Amino acid sequence: MQPCRELALRFAWVGNPQIIVAGKGFEATRGWTFCDSWQEGQSQIG
Repeated sequence: MQPCRELALRFAWVGNPQIIVAGKGFEATRGWTFCDSWQEGQSQIG
């Protein structure tokens, strides 16, 4: 995700509920956006 930050690109991770819970469990990923569908991800980063 470092290249996205360096280029000022917005991003969201898409995954099932287990992936979302696991992803939010790390200190380094707490500020990331996690979504359960591609459409939700698009709307989150708008």
